This record gives sequence, structure tokens and C-alpha cells, in this order.
Amino acid sequence: MRTDPALRVQPAARRRHECSSCDGLAARFVTGRRERGLSMVELMVGLAIGLFLTLGLLVMLAGTSQGYRSQDEFARMQEGGVEAMRYLGDSIRLAGFYGLSSMQTTRVELPQPAPSAGQEVDILNDCGSATNPPAVNWALPIDLDTTPIGGAALLNPATVAGAFPCIRPANFVTGQILVTRGANGIVVRDSAATPGDLTDALFNNDTIYVQSNPALGPMLFRGGGARLAALKAAGAGRQITDSINPPVDAPIYEYTAHVYYIRPCSRPATPPDCAATDDEGRPRPTLVRQQLNGRTMTEVPLVQGVERIGFLYGIDADNDGAPERQSTAPAAADWANVVTVRVGILMRSISPRAGFDDSGNRYDLTAGNSPPFTCNPAVAFECQYLRHVFVQTFVVRNTAGRRGAL
Repeated sequence: MRTDPALRVQPAARRRHECSSCDGLAARFVTGRRERGLSMVELMVGLAIGLFLTLGLLVMLAGTSQGYRSQDEFARMQEGGVEAMRYLGDSIRLAGFYGLSSMQTTRVELPQPAPSAGQEVDILNDCGSATNPPAVNWALPIDLDTTPIGGAALLNPATVAGAFPCIRPANFVTGQILVTRGANGIVVRDSAATPGDLTDALFNNDTIYVQSNPALGPMLFRGGGARLAALKAAGAGRQITDSINPPVDAPIYEYTAHVYYIRPCSRPATPPDCAATDDEGRPRPTLVRQQLNGRTMTEVPLVQGVERIGFLYGIDADNDGAPERQSTAPAAADWANVVTVRVGILMRSISPRAGFDDSGNRYDLTAGNSPPFTCNPAVAFECQYLRHVFVQTFVVRNTAGRRGAL
């Protein structure tokens, strides 16, 4: 069989074409093998770009973390400021509250006879002294017209114990002190067995209570029911009843006395005194108060981070229940006329912030009536703390109400 010459040529041409393609692929394969890897210049450029991107990421993370810490510190200061204001505000509002007391009647008998002998009410570890009278049972005087609100200014660790023996010098930061007296506003629960007769009420046997009505004024006694029964049996002058619904006993409240000030540490490592080594070597200033626990004045920590407190007292000079002037240190005769208290609180962050400098800031707590607070750069870390001032004015409701009603 004859074969077309054209057909015989095609296989050869195809083979030449295929061989040409093979040569090209081989050449490209060899060339690709020669181009594998990076030159030193390319490697250095790649490393530089990677380091630049990594550095930017780290800077962004650091900024985010620092911003979060700052926001967290300010949130803590906000929370602490609100809590401190709540403690102080509750005490100021209740100062001078003794139950159903008359707005114009003042009658307090101290000491009151016990059912057997001795004193019916007395205080242990008291805060009274020659410069802060009375020296005995200082917490108990409740003259409606004179002592619901008190305080002191310009005391320091060297002088505070002379005025307030219950305050330890090592536990006091130079500044103002606020004193409040009154009932806590929570009525003693009556027994269902004999409604209206509080001799079987739920008393704590070593706690001071106050009972009053408009006709007789307040009476203090130490729980429980046997003492109250003995006082009622002593005569009509001691039988405090509700004049609106006699012969039901008038409400009874637990009596409180509070002394507010700043302690230099949060938790003393070796109680009861604060030291420079407390709180991991960076003592945290803390709002504390002396309060009656039973019959004993006891120091109770309240809020960490309160660095300073300032009180500006509104004094009612014309007996209308509204203040006409203000003072950080009222005269002895002016305490009876205090109807408002402006409270300034300087909160400090718990930890110092590296690179932060607070030395240029001045913090005014008393509306210009006393020197503002500035940090001391000579004290380690003191000017590296974040700070914020909180201010609120509270009405001494019971005093202002009585005076405004006259």
C-alpha cells in the first residue's frame, strides 16, 4: 500500500516540534532552579518590613492596654468617690435624728440609773478629752440644739490624740475631722406577742438605744428589755410613749456616733498602727470612721484611695434653716447653727502610673476656703498617681428642719 508523502512528513515535523517544546521546558526548569531563594538585600528588606509591622502592632497594643488601665483606674475612683459620699451623706442626713423628738424640746438625762446600780449608759474607749469635752461619755450627749454635727480642722498626727483619744496618731493624715451623732433610722422590731409594748423587742444587750416623744424629748438606755422595763417602772417621766397613739411605746432606734477621718494605709500589716511597709510598700490612704460597736468606739475602714477630705459648713445666722455664711472651722457657738455640709473628696488611683506627672495640678476641696492639695515630688511615686475631686453638698435635715419651723 502506497503512503502519501505528506503523511510521512508530519510525524517528523511533530517530533521536531515536540523536541523543541521539550527543550524549552527543560530550559525553563533549569532556569527556575537557578532562581530559587532570596538575595541578602531581599532578606534584609523583608525583615525590616516585618519588624516595622510588629513594632506598630506592639505600640498599638501598649496604647490600648494603657488606655484600658487609665479607664479602669478612673472607674475605680468614680466608684470609690460615690461610695465615700454615700457613707458621709447618710451620717450627715441622720445627724440630730432621735425619733419622735419635739422640734423645740431638749431633755437628756445622763447618767441614767441602772435597774440595780451603776450607770445605765456609758461608753468604753471614748473620744472625749479636755479639749474635746465631755471627757466622759463623749459620744452620748444629744442635746437637740447643739451637737448633731461637730468636727475639727488643722489637726495632725502629733495633736490628734489630745483632742480625739480614740484616734491613733499613726492612723491619722493631717486634715479635717467630721463628727455626727443621731439614730440610725432603723426602728427596733416589736414582738408580735405584745404589740406596742417594746420591753420584749429584739434588743442587743450591750448596744445604746434612743427613744423619744415630742413631750419628753430623747432618752438613752442600754438594751435589753429588762432595762427598758425598769426605766418605764421608775415613773411617768421615764415612760416614753407615742403621744399620738398612747399608751403605745414610742419607736426605738439604735444610737450612733461617727468620727470620719483619713488613715494613711488600707490594711495595717501589724495592727492596729499603719506603717510605711503596709499595702505592699505603697500605703493606700483610706477613709475610716470611729463608730459605736456596742459601747466601744471602734475604727472601721470604709473606702480605699480617699487621699483627702474637706468640709465646708453652712451656718444659719438668722434662724430660718438656710445658711448665710460658710466656714471650714466654725466657732464653738456656731456648731449649733450648721445646717449644710459641703463635702469635698480627693480620690487617688490605687497604683502609680509610670511616666505620669501630677505635680502641676492643684485640687481644691473647700471652694477656696483652705489651701488646695498638691502632690510632693520629693515623695517617691506621689506625683505619679491619677486623681479626681468629687464634691456634694448635704443638708443637715433635722437641724435645718427644726430651725426653719420656728
